[in-house]
Amino acid sequence: MSASFFAALMPDERTSAMIQHFKDRTRELVGPQLYLDDPPHTTVYLASFPNGFDAIERLRTAVIPAPSPVRFHGWHSWVGDPLTGRNTLVCSLHPDDKPMLRVRQQHIAAALAPHRDPATTEARFACRFDSLTAEQRHNVRTVGFPFLGDGWEPHITVASIAPEHWDIVLRELHSCPPFGAFSYTHLEVFELHGDEPSSRGRYEFPAH
Repeated sequence: MSASFFAALMPDERTSAMIQHFKDRTRELVGPQLYLDDPPHTTVYLASFPNGFDAIERLRTAVIPAPSPVRFHGWHSWVGDPLTGRNTLVCSLHPDDKPMLRVRQQHIAAALAPHRDPATTEARFACRFDSLTAEQRHNVRTVGFPFLGDGWEPHITVASIAPEHWDIVLRELHSCPPFGAFSYTHLEVFELHGDEPSSRGRYEFPAH
């Protein structure tokens, strides 16, 4: 048996409150949407692991350093998101800050990927495989997560929204984009039950 887990960078309290405001307003406008109940976070890596695998201990062993502060870069959207089939609204990050985060992703994937259950991991993405690029399919088979390196766009998701509700949300939120600089305070590991995440522990970055 195995379970799906993802590792996520968790933003500071002020930033989490701002993203939560966007989520709450979306719910007021169009009701429940995919990922709307998720806590504000940046997904770094996702795969399936054998029951009993301790992802937090593996991260501690790898000694993942804290990311530098990053800056928001307005809204971004994936219309026809290849993983959901919906339209996903996200808070984008400044392009100059992404290479540093991609280095952190390399460290995290290197710590976790060798311990994944390859067959179950691939099966999780099977229903969306036709929507992925050849490189993304290769990533799933070899590392477990389709979005790696330059193919990973770090972001914080508001929700993946049904197409019939998309214009309503855009009209409301487009004029108040996310702004400012912020820090990620820790890594958190979530277990997925379907699409619902449940926290399984946190990794505190080492002190400088």
